[in-house]
Amino acid sequence: MWVADAEGESQPVGFFALSIAQTLTEMRAWIDALVVEPNYRRRGVGRALFEVATRRARERGASQLLVDASRGSPRAQDFYRACGSTPMRSSVSVSADAYRALSAAEITNPQSG
Repeated sequence: MWVADAEGESQPVGFFALSIAQTLTEMRAWIDALVVEPNYRRRGVGRALFEVATRRARERGASQLLVDASRGSPRAQDFYRACGSTPMRSSVSVSADAYRALSAAEITNPQSG
């Protein structure tokens, strides 16, 4: 987690949380949260945090930086677009019941007979 401080302020004015993980094919990074205090919005704090997140992801070898803004406010979606993000295809979610059923299912190797 990275925190943005403003000169003369005793509390942080923004932060972001970044996760980085190796997938089967590549290293990926996710912005789990990016928050700016309301009084500091539209002053470049969010953009600066986004740029630091991008730089940190690149430094750690991530080939992609992902953000799920689909459940965010329209302003948050506009912010990420203004930072150069492009929407990806729709994702698919698995319900908890379906996940439990899949987890409990016996997995067989189709080539073993």
